Amino acid sequence: MTKILAYVKLYAHKNKSGGELYLHRFLKGLKRDDDILVMLESDEHYKEYEYDNIKIIETNDEHCLFNILEYDYIITQLDYLPKVNDFCLEHDKKVINIFHCSVPNNIYYYKKDKIIKIFNSVNVKNRALADASLKENQMKNCFFLYPHIDFKKYNKYVDDISEREYITFVNPTRTKGGDVVEMLARKYPNKKFMIVKGGYYPHLQEFGRYKNLTNCHIVDNTPDIIKNVYSKTKILLAPSRYETFGMCAAEVQAMGIPCISNIHSEGLSENLGKINLYGITPEEDANLENISEYCKCIELLDNLPTYILWSSAVVDYRRRQCDIQEKQMKHIKESIFLK
Repeated sequence: MTKILAYVKLYAHKNKSGGELYLHRFLKGLKRDDDILVMLESDEHYKEYEYDNIKIIETNDEHCLFNILEYDYIITQLDYLPKVNDFCLEHDKKVINIFHCSVPNNIYYYKKDKIIKIFNSVNVKNRALADASLKENQMKNCFFLYPHIDFKKYNKYVDDISEREYITFVNPTRTKGGDVVEMLARKYPNKKFMIVKGGYYPHLQEFGRYKNLTNCHIVDNTPDIIKNVYSKTKILLAPSRYETFGMCAAEVQAMGIPCISNIHSEGLSENLGKINLYGITPEEDANLENISEYCKCIELLDNLPTYILWSSAVVDYRRRQCDIQEKQMKHIKESIFLK
């Protein structure tokens, strides 16, 4: 039995978005006979529990590092990379780095052949190569794995479009394109917009933009996003200035919900493909003139037959992408864990 320890700062039950959710879905996709543990540093007393059938321990730093020696593979990401990588290299332990973003201080580890590197998209891998001034063949033990989307889980709602009424936007920050959504809500006062609180960086979320707009409905971050958000969504807006992938956009495609995203966001373009609808998010604050491409897309989907055709097309596309992800996961398991 292979013993796998994920030593990270946050996990999916505490931050149900971004890199933590990616890591959780990755661990769930590994072999069922693996012994998997998630260990989180905590200043509080020792706590042991399960989340979604994965064992979690919260304990102090010394206990976390000591446990690394008992495991065959150590997985880490984000803030914990330097400490965990250095410890694993010192003790000759196999370490896997999960990269869902490219950060300059990771350059030292990009160059280490003994560190297995898994990127959540091609664009993040390419950014890492550029940061480290490396060519493709110079970064060894390198893989990429798209986030897992449970296609069947979302797809069973694909035929129920009668309740879809909102143009939905998740995590209202400027980086995510909050100013674009505000201008669109002002442009279309008779359309209903749903503004959903994000799962992280609450201090960056700008709800003040929408509080005086009567067509904007603000909802809390929700554990059941399918029931409370997606099932009521006609169109998802993703005008982000930067995304490495865009998990919400992929999930709604499996439900047959068209997404309108920023064509200049490398991650969204890679994730959503040519079938997607694209606008152009300006680097400066949005105004009615520079968001005209978003308006064209929204008005295109006002036509019901067109909407139904687009809904069917994005479902087919997402089904194919989920098949690709499964092949990537199989390749990683065979290349890393089943050697």
